[in-house]
Amino acid sequence: MRLAAELLATRTRRVPVVFNFSTWDPTITSLLAWLAARLIEDHPSLKGPAPDSGGATLAATLLAEGWILPILDHLPGHPPAPPQHPRPGLVATT
Repeated sequence: MRLAAELLATRTRRVPVVFNFSTWDPTITSLLAWLAARLIEDHPSLKGPAPDSGGATLAATLLAEGWILPILDHLPGHPPAPPQHPRPGLVATT
């Protein structure tokens, strides 16, 4: 989470989004399709088609065009990081 907060502070073109990597099964779906499905699950408005995308969802298009910077949390073989206290001045958006 600290990395996502630091990347947001840099105001780059890409939006960092944290994904729980432990739920991905590469034998079932590609990484890009899984990331898009997670985005849609968390943000249902991204399910609709993107303009000029040939029918691809907005989530898939944002990922494919590099607007989303996936941050993979809970990588296999790594224990979850302990919770971090928010930095002073960081405001929750949810």
